[in-house]
Amino acid sequence: MDMHRETIRAGIAEIEWEELKYFYARGQVILVSKDLDLEETAYQICMNNTEFVEKSMVEEKLMRMPDAKAKEWFETKLKVLSVVIQPWVLVQSL
Repeated sequence: MDMHRETIRAGIAEIEWEELKYFYARGQVILVSKDLDLEETAYQICMNNTEFVEKSMVEEKLMRMPDAKAKEWFETKLKVLSVVIQPWVLVQSL
């Protein structure tokens, strides 16, 4: 098993969106569409797979957290899946 994948898998956690407000305020939160696998996306970012990242961004499946979505999640106290791939925090709604 790839050590990066094991580390990523171990780092994925369910968390309340509100707990990520510091990272959101710093522009460090990346929204991962439900169309993508969070673990695989984190791995591709970790491996600097620019082709995967660029394609996902063009398809709007990977993006900086939009303000409107962040506000909605704060108001509904949503829980999300998250994983840290420094300097980013990747999030995906449950």
